[in-house]
Amino acid sequence: QLTDRQSRWAASMMRDIEAGAPRLEAEHVIGDLIRRGREAGVTAPLLRAAYAQLQIYNARGTARLAQPRPDAAA
Repeated sequence: QLTDRQSRWAASMMRDIEAGAPRLEAEHVIGDLIRRGREAGVTAPLLRAAYAQLQIYNARGTARLAQPRPDAAA
């Protein structure tokens, strides 16, 4: 189970973060939940806060990808 601290199961986004992935599927997963909630009249402030943090994570990953690699030929 995901809630068992000894479990080897993890959400895919968590596995991506742990692996240092530069971008996450935040828009597809969390953004979609926020949109669906809004359509149903649910504000979901915690989801919006999590989404904001994931957008920061993605922006940092994008910036990191845009930087030239030190081992790249000049």
